[in-house]
Amino acid sequence: MGTRTHTRIDTEYSADAIEFCPVAGRTNVVAVGTYQVVKDGSLWVPATTAGTPEAVVAAAEVAEKDEGAEQPAVDVNPTSRLGRLLLYTLGARDGVGNVPVREECRIDGGAILDLKWSHQLVGTAPQLGVVNAQGTSKVFSLSNDSTGLSLTAECSNGKENVLSLSLDWSNRLTANSSDPQIVISESDGSIARMSMADGALRRIDEWHAHEFEAWIAAFNYWNTDIIYTGGDDCTLKVWDMRLDPHTASSTSRRHEAGVCSIQSHPHKEHIIATGSYDERVLIWDTRKMRAPLTEYHTGGGVWRLKWHPADPARLLAASMHNGFHILNVNIELAQVTDLASYMEHTSLAYGADWSYDLGSAYNGSIETLGTCSFYDHSFHVWDCKF
Repeated sequence: MGTRTHTRIDTEYSADAIEFCPVAGRTNVVAVGTYQVVKDGSLWVPATTAGTPEAVVAAAEVAEKDEGAEQPAVDVNPTSRLGRLLLYTLGARDGVGNVPVREECRIDGGAILDLKWSHQLVGTAPQLGVVNAQGTSKVFSLSNDSTGLSLTAECSNGKENVLSLSLDWSNRLTANSSDPQIVISESDGSIARMSMADGALRRIDEWHAHEFEAWIAAFNYWNTDIIYTGGDDCTLKVWDMRLDPHTASSTSRRHEAGVCSIQSHPHKEHIIATGSYDERVLIWDTRKMRAPLTEYHTGGGVWRLKWHPADPARLLAASMHNGFHILNVNIELAQVTDLASYMEHTSLAYGADWSYDLGSAYNGSIETLGTCSFYDHSFHVWDCKF
């Protein structure tokens, strides 16, 4: 199994989030989010990147956890967190199989921590959700020609110095386009549900879920009354919105460090994958949350996990200090193996996604992926041939 890099793009600001558009007819579109600390008027770059993962992803905004890393103390006044939302389109493969990538637009704003496309149309256009370090959640509409984004709705958490860290849409499997929900997690340990009714973004529910940062929140795509959250308190929690949202239905401490990635399986009901700074991917049957079905050690903190758009056995992991990995997950045998690794980035592996442009190219042997990394501010488009 081999990989082939098509494009390496300098994103200027540190790159930490990437998502291909999943909407039919727009699958050649990819969004990239960036995050840059400006301290005392200049871009801040750490003296070392050898700290623990906890000290890296939000280096300037949370108390650093590695005494050996030269990280700035939390000081909001002299520190600004800038971000840039970048939109690219992928062209058709040329005669030798290369995939051209073109930047279409860029939007400056607050530092972006996460972004995700709605899998269903909301209204008439694809929608991109973005959360940032200013505590603001935004939804952008993709233009008809796929070359621009326009702000559809936004909502602030109204809290001073509280960052919005992750988001997920409720409509991966259900086309409830009139009123999809978004769940977000925040740096004060809070979780919030938001509604997109009538084109406006509103917080409809909020509760304190974790001590320290709530790194990740995700819907159960098969039953969106169920929400999963993970935090820097090393816990994975399950919340049932039909019950008291202030009390977790279950809590797991099987991860040995902060839980920073969760995704419900879009092809297999009752299955979720979780990732942690403890360098492990855990695969769970949500009907038996006392213990995972199986686990896999990636050799780096697992910041993001993405199930494949069509193949239920493939799982993509962004493993921070150890590159990107395509895993084969056999649920029936409770086994995980590493199919391929991509180690071409020179810094922390953060953002990763599969291209949804399966078409005739997807025959089980070739995949196109996008990945991004932090301190080298780099976005790559590459193929993996099986």
